[in-house]
Amino acid sequence: MASALTRAQLKAAFDKVDKDGSGNIDIGELQHLLVFCDIEPNNVTLWKMMEKLDTSIPYGQIDFEEFYDYMKKNQDDHGLARTMSAPQSAEEWSTRLDALDAKSNATAIRHDVEGSKTMTEDEVISRYPLGKKLGAGKYASVHKCTDKQTGETKAMKLFYKKNRSKKKFYDVIEEANKMRRVQAHPHIVKCFELIETQERLIMLIEYVEGGQLYDEILKRKPQFFSEQMAGKIIGELTDAIGHMHREGVIHCDLKPENVLCTVNPSTDHFDIKVADMGLSKVLEEAEKQNLTYCGTPLYMAPEMLKKEQYSYPVDLWSIGCMMHELMCGEPPFTGKNMFELERNVKGYKGLDDTAFHATKRIKSHFAKFKVSANAQDLIGRYLLPDQRTRITAEDALKHPWLANNEALGNTHMSSVHVNLQLATEKRKFRRAINKIIIAQKILKAMKGGHGHAHQKTSEKNPKAKEEGHGCSCLLM
Repeated sequence: MASALTRAQLKAAFDKVDKDGSGNIDIGELQHLLVFCDIEPNNVTLWKMMEKLDTSIPYGQIDFEEFYDYMKKNQDDHGLARTMSAPQSAEEWSTRLDALDAKSNATAIRHDVEGSKTMTEDEVISRYPLGKKLGAGKYASVHKCTDKQTGETKAMKLFYKKNRSKKKFYDVIEEANKMRRVQAHPHIVKCFELIETQERLIMLIEYVEGGQLYDEILKRKPQFFSEQMAGKIIGELTDAIGHMHREGVIHCDLKPENVLCTVNPSTDHFDIKVADMGLSKVLEEAEKQNLTYCGTPLYMAPEMLKKEQYSYPVDLWSIGCMMHELMCGEPPFTGKNMFELERNVKGYKGLDDTAFHATKRIKSHFAKFKVSANAQDLIGRYLLPDQRTRITAEDALKHPWLANNEALGNTHMSSVHVNLQLATEKRKFRRAINKIIIAQKILKAMKGGHGHAHQKTSEKNPKAKEEGHGCSCLLM
């Protein structure tokens, strides 16, 4: 058995990968260090190890003592079940280090895996002056900014560190790395940089000139939207998701709000960009993973709603829901509340099951909006309830409806356009009401009230708790 690396040898290796001499290494440098130590971590074990040994602020950076203590105590944990082999000579050690620097000789290294770089607040403000606020969520706000060094317009996603746990901090770093992993595709938003200051974590991402997909469709002139345009959108979306899947990534939260458009509304045509990979998952072969229930119920696959093991096909289901929406003006599955929506998705057996009320609804939409036979067939393949038989992105792109876009109708789908506008406005109104309701109930709870009584335990819905669905009060 080979002898284990000594403290001095590990320190020499640590200093080698610590390119800036800061005394700390990030997730990308850790990957290099492990490969140098004859350990080949996959994406899952790498992140498990990084979070485990990163015990002090600043999170996302580890020092040598953290690394050495962890390796000494946990050498055989988290998939690292091999003895680290020490070199037989200084020459061998040097050769191993040199080989690590060459991409061709470091097959275990993903060079898109990086941590954050540190800057002061003044440095950030000086280089990236903020422009218009583009949006805000629970944990972050997004602003337009200009990179003074390059002159490029970018989007800056700001996360404040105050009261933010290490897990939340790592979620941001991991999201940036998932974006880097797939961003070579023209229809996926790029991540340029992850910056850490004393107060904030800042993600610099590609600025997309247009807005969200349905907003862009509805902003344009009335004669704009056709079956050909719908085919172009679904084709670009499917192609982007196919690329993600080849890179081992599931998006997990595909919906119209996460599809952005590349050009100004004054022009007739646009391309799409898939955005927001906060809920995405990276799959690793032969690695047991806990894939959590996540996403938006209107576009969520049945296997996810049932809390079963899921994989890449969940994204194709979401595309099928969006394709139905583009061809008919509204999602294929709805409900008065969350319980009813989930029941409709879980009970769906495919388009051949014409007795099921959700299927009848879809079929009636096809007839009402004169959806072509090829489009109906592809929607049915995207929406196969058994994930094992659901169409793949690669096969979908070969389907006649996507393979020959020029053959699709270019007549404006006026009734679909009107229906899409009504459905979009209704959804925005419902979300605004939900936010008000949540705020009121939080305020009531803070004042000593009883808080929110979820319908999943109400008398009207006694089986809901058994079926494990989410709160029925919020249908997004």
